[in-house]
Amino acid sequence: MSKGSVPFERTLYGYFVGKRVAFPLVKDRLQDLWKEHGISENFIYNNDMFFFKFNDDKGMNYFIQKGIWKINGIPLFLRKWDPNVFIEKPTLDRVPVWVNIFGIPLQLFNRDGLSLIASKLGKPLEVGSYTTTMCERATGRAVYARILIEMSAEAPWEKEIKIKAFTAKDATATTLRMEYSWNPNRCDHCKIFGHDLTTCTSQATSGADPTLSTCTPSPKLS
Repeated sequence: MSKGSVPFERTLYGYFVGKRVAFPLVKDRLQDLWKEHGISENFIYNNDMFFFKFNDDKGMNYFIQKGIWKINGIPLFLRKWDPNVFIEKPTLDRVPVWVNIFGIPLQLFNRDGLSLIASKLGKPLEVGSYTTTMCERATGRAVYARILIEMSAEAPWEKEIKIKAFTAKDATATTLRMEYSWNPNRCDHCKIFGHDLTTCTSQATSGADPTLSTCTPSPKLS
């Protein structure tokens, strides 16, 4: 297993939510840009997953930190390949999204505090490079924390959350504001991303009252 993993040490894999973009178009649109940052090879696996191999960590990390890339307006989600994780076609009930969280008290601007806050939204996956530096050095402009979070389609995403920041003397309630890098269409019937109630074919065949499916509940975020 370890020897087989070596050729993929600097590899990202990605997938589209919703309509998949044809591989030749993905390759054509990103080839020049990605070569500038050290991409050495790209290929498609199992007709769903796109793989991109890099010459060095710098180029690879640039594309991870950049966030979501769009091809023809359709988001391409990128993750770092992990030999310990079996890669399969992702379900559409969860998506990784970079979230900027504003108003975090300084006593919580550390890895433990940020992990606790991010867990209220979904599953924390990664912390942005500048936010990591803030946590390690306890200096800089802590305007917001940037965290990659696996968000669920179970319910609309929160625009604000309330937390309590504890000190040696008391606890202070504060409100944190969320800014999402992308807000996908979400179906309240199927509990998945990629479409909404107005285009849901599953609900139309489930015997639901059509008067209840004329619109999608407005999400709580912009």
